[in-house]
Amino acid sequence: MATVINYPQIDVKYLHTSPVYITADNTTVSQYCTLMNLTGSTSYIAETQRFSNDGARMYQYYSGGAWVTEFGFRQIVTQLTLT
Repeated sequence: MATVINYPQIDVKYLHTSPVYITADNTTVSQYCTLMNLTGSTSYIAETQRFSNDGARMYQYYSGGAWVTEFGFRQIVTQLTLT
């Protein structure tokens, strides 16, 4: 049976007021699953590209061995499926 996580979020130290999503790229999703101890085969759905008239979001992505927090318009994961 598959497990589905809608709009997966990550905790960011000293930031408690806004949800922080993960970006829709293979490296970030893989690192998120490792961090959250999620095992199995994964697939994800990315949201439609956001633009300034859609409003910015807080998100994190994994780059160069570290998590980077940004506020902007990158595509985030809307649905993460573990099988």
